[in-house]
Amino acid sequence: MGDAVRWVLVYISEAHAQDEWPIRSGRYNQSNGPVCLTQPKATEERAALAREFGSRFGAGAIGAGGARLLVDPLPGEPFEGRYAAWPIRYYVMRGLAIEYVSFPEECTHSLEGLRKALLSAAGMV
Repeated sequence: MGDAVRWVLVYISEAHAQDEWPIRSGRYNQSNGPVCLTQPKATEERAALAREFGSRFGAGAIGAGGARLLVDPLPGEPFEGRYAAWPIRYYVMRGLAIEYVSFPEECTHSLEGLRKALLSAAGMV
């Protein structure tokens, strides 16, 4: 999709922080074992976790120019409040208009709808 798509990741609240709703979540953590994080109480704490995530999982390697990694600020979490992104959502936007929103089904996401929306947004369909 080249330069037609700009990737943006928004780091929101921890879905399974050890002080709120803990689960053993080493499934997608390569060989680093379970992820055990405490829910950040300040934007700076969340930003530090976002930087660690970006470094560990290569967030800057997504897309042609890399992904921009943003943080939903505390308190208030305006991104979450507006877009209901928890626990995970994929959005395709053109300008300020939302053209596609993924919704989990049976605890997973089909990426086919996202793929079609991205191809459409890039003018490739």
